[in-house]
Parts: sequence; structure tokens; C-alpha cells
Amino acid sequence: MEHVATPLPVSELMTREVIAVSPAMPVPEVARLLHTRRITGVPVVDGEQHVLGIVSELDVLSRPGATARDIMSRQVISVTAETDAAEVARLFASRRIRRVPVLADGRLVGIVSRADLIRPSAMPHIRPGDQNDLCMETDQA
Repeated sequence: MEHVATPLPVSELMTREVIAVSPAMPVPEVARLLHTRRITGVPVVDGEQHVLGIVSELDVLSRPGATARDIMSRQVISVTAETDAAEVARLFASRRIRRVPVLADGRLVGIVSRADLIRPSAMPHIRPGDQNDLCMETDQA
């Protein structure tokens, strides 16, 4: 008998208080923000919260430029709040990305990352055939 995942909309997993930057933010400030907030990437948004791009740690390290606009990845893959978490997991695997912005009416309303999808509460919806109980190792005396 095959297990089927129960849909889980990303709205139940996403971070709603998104850390985002303006396109004019200098690269050293973007780097400092990534480091101090312990995040691996950040959306670049305009004044109306439209996503213009994403800056990752790799962009900071490898792309020349002075501002977020100069170094951001412009080909942004996004989802809606209703997108199923299992679909996002497949997207992460197939496109080899770490995060996707969540949009409503073209505006940023959240972000979902790989870390969000591996939460114990999300795993049964993404990998329904796996044993999802946490096992504790005990010392054998």
C-alpha cells in the first residue's frame, strides 16, 4: 500500500516576517545582514514589495558589483501561499535552490526555505512513506 502525502500549504510553514533588502543596499551591508541574521539569502524588493531578485551568500562571494541590484540573481522562482509543500520540496531538489519567496498579488508575503520543509511537522506531508517518529538512542548497560 502506497502512502500518499496530505497537502500542506506553504502558508503553514513560511516565514512571514521576511528580511529583505533594497536594490541600492551596498554589498558589504548585505553580507553583514546575512551574517548577523544567520541566513543564506535575502530577497531584493522595491518599495511596493515586488521581488526584483535574490542575493545569496554565493552571489556576495562571486559576483562583482557594488549594490544588491548589481549582484542579485534576477531569475526568481516564486510560489504562492497555497502551493503544496511537497511541490516546493520537488522544486528545491530539481532546481537546486535553497529558498523561494512566497507572493500574493505579485508582492512578497513570506519566504520558505529548505529548513522550513524539514521540520518534523512538515515531513509526513513531504515524505509520507517514511517512518517519521523520532528515535532516541539509549545506552545499553
